[in-house]
Amino acid sequence: MALIACPECQKQVSDQASTCIHCGYTLHPSTTSASIVGYSQPMRAGMFSNLLDFAYVRSASQALGWYIVYLVGTIVMSAVVGAIVVAISRPRGGFTSGFDMGNIVGNVVAFCITVVLSVMLVVKRGRGGDAQSLAIVVVAAIGAALGGGLLGLIGPAYLSTRSHLDPT
Repeated sequence: MALIACPECQKQVSDQASTCIHCGYTLHPSTTSASIVGYSQPMRAGMFSNLLDFAYVRSASQALGWYIVYLVGTIVMSAVVGAIVVAISRPRGGFTSGFDMGNIVGNVVAFCITVVLSVMLVVKRGRGGDAQSLAIVVVAAIGAALGGGLLGLIGPAYLSTRSHLDPT
């Protein structure tokens, strides 16, 4: 078994590996469906692959896919929970009051989802309890408090591209 350079990210991987452990690039195109239809370039893992694997190290395009999926999920979950709370509480101020209440509840849900995702990424990467991990979660929480899931999920999406959390 020898180490070779990945054609995509240039990092060292085993010549026995079917995909690069760093970027997800498919190293042996003969096993891909693309080679069957005559496409000569090897395929890499899709933009929306490994969304539930929080220990997986994503490429930049996979991190963007992760961000899009979790942002849409956060928006939908926030809207549903906000609508349920408004329907149950029936605020007396009419539509505007109900909309404001739903918006506040939605922002709280987005904040909670962002913090939970950040903590899951930190824990699945074998970290937790150190200052850097806490800082990552706090920055994501501040982003979520200022801009909901839109800002809060940027940090976790970036974190999902890092193989470790060391500053070196």
